[in-house]
Amino acid sequence: MGDNFLVRGEGFYNLRDLGEYAGSCGRKIRRGRLFRGDDLHHATDSDLQRLAQIPLHTIIDFRDEQEKIMAPDRLPDNVRNYHGIEVKVGNILDIMNVEDGDASKLMVDVNISLSRDFQKEYREFFRIAADDTTGTLFFHCSAGKDRTGFAAALLLSALGVEWEVIMADYRRSSHYIRPKYEAFIERNPILAPFLESHPKYLEAAFETINYEFGGIDNYLVSYLDADVEKLRYLYLEQI
Repeated sequence: MGDNFLVRGEGFYNLRDLGEYAGSCGRKIRRGRLFRGDDLHHATDSDLQRLAQIPLHTIIDFRDEQEKIMAPDRLPDNVRNYHGIEVKVGNILDIMNVEDGDASKLMVDVNISLSRDFQKEYREFFRIAADDTTGTLFFHCSAGKDRTGFAAALLLSALGVEWEVIMADYRRSSHYIRPKYEAFIERNPILAPFLESHPKYLEAAFETINYEFGGIDNYLVSYLDADVEKLRYLYLEQI
């Protein structure tokens, strides 16, 4: 999957269609059904027209309340459902007081925390995904790489996508969000790891799932109540 699956916009950077990845039994994810991305706070009127044409029917926002107050989404008029699932990880003091090398370790810890401490939130994510029977689902956080990246990896796993493909999708965020945060990183180079989607971050989450929760298949069904068969029926092309 190349840049042709990126939804290009003036006010967002990492909004992507997950369609056409090969899932269970070689069936591809349907185009135009599942989207991941960053926030829509700076979406322009032109962007909103583009999103309305997709259209985005259901939106899941993983940001916490303070993030949403500071940067509320601009939404196209035809959004039917907007769900806030607060996944609040880390602390701004941790971020601003990191020393050289600490940022990368903190990001590993954040991803481990996603797998351990936010099962209720991701359980709700899967409930909504399984209930969205006719429309399109867009899930996002601020940058669209950590909370959203973990959600995408879980959902792609449920759909039977190979690990190498899941990781390649995860890593693309580093490239796409760079323009959004380039000026910030130039001023704060020590914080660059916070804005990367390094493989070891996601690997840490999935290693935790393997060692503590019996592997991804058991994690999805036993801990997140994911209805795998229904998800595959909804989002994979039928043979």
